Amino acid sequence: MQYRLAAMVAAVGLVWAEPSAAQDFSVYTRVYDLTRGPAGASPPLGRSLSLFHAGKVYDYVEGESHGEVIIFEPAQQRFRILGTGRALWTTVHFDEVHLKLKAALDETRMHVVRLRQNAGSQTAIEQIEFTLSPLFEVRHDAAARILSLTSPWLSYRARLEGGETGRDAAEVYLRYADWIARLNYVLHPHPLGVEARLVLNERLRELQRVPVEVELESEVGGAAMHLRAEHQFHWRLDARDRGLIHEWESFAGSRGVRHVTFAEYQRSLFAGGR
Repeated sequence: MQYRLAAMVAAVGLVWAEPSAAQDFSVYTRVYDLTRGPAGASPPLGRSLSLFHAGKVYDYVEGESHGEVIIFEPAQQRFRILGTGRALWTTVHFDEVHLKLKAALDETRMHVVRLRQNAGSQTAIEQIEFTLSPLFEVRHDAAARILSLTSPWLSYRARLEGGETGRDAAEVYLRYADWIARLNYVLHPHPLGVEARLVLNERLRELQRVPVEVELESEVGGAAMHLRAEHQFHWRLDARDRGLIHEWESFAGSRGVRHVTFAEYQRSLFAGGR
């Protein structure tokens, strides 16, 4: 589940494979809150479109009033973030994401120390420590195509695509999933942290499969959460997809659009009431 959508309720040095035609595909995602009832019983929390093309990924969340497209560029080890509703764009490099993530994790560890010093809730301490270093019981039902990661605090259940993906496309998707999880945590911190999702991605990588459905149940932070992300993979891009890519690639050079620092971009989000 991409945490930018979950937030709507929330390694430098990798070698990137050369893009191929097989790596041009799209993923359309819907996220449902199952605490409200079965998926489809109420409107989804969010929808996103991710276009994989020529070694990049263009990620767009539908219906967000501020208008934002995140472009993942692993060859340049960076993201470009287009604030299409604010005529702004910025660049954030992978090393900056790592530094901000490290700072957040260090602060979380210090929070645990303070809780211990002040005789804080043992349950709260155990939950936070779990987010820093999650341990799961892992089960893979190959016949049912189900991968389960369970723990007392947080569990994943992933239904896997039927094997048509191929190793290269699965790796392309999972590298993107790793990095978007990191970036989304930096942009939208949430109690679940980022490490649990990275563990799930690593188990998927071992199986060389992508998920068509990911269900998350969590008690972390004291609030029950039950979400499901449904992913529709399309193994080719159509004319509309390519038109969107052209539009987004042209955005930064458009008249009236300003390039700002990442810090300035983040301030614009707060100023916009997000």
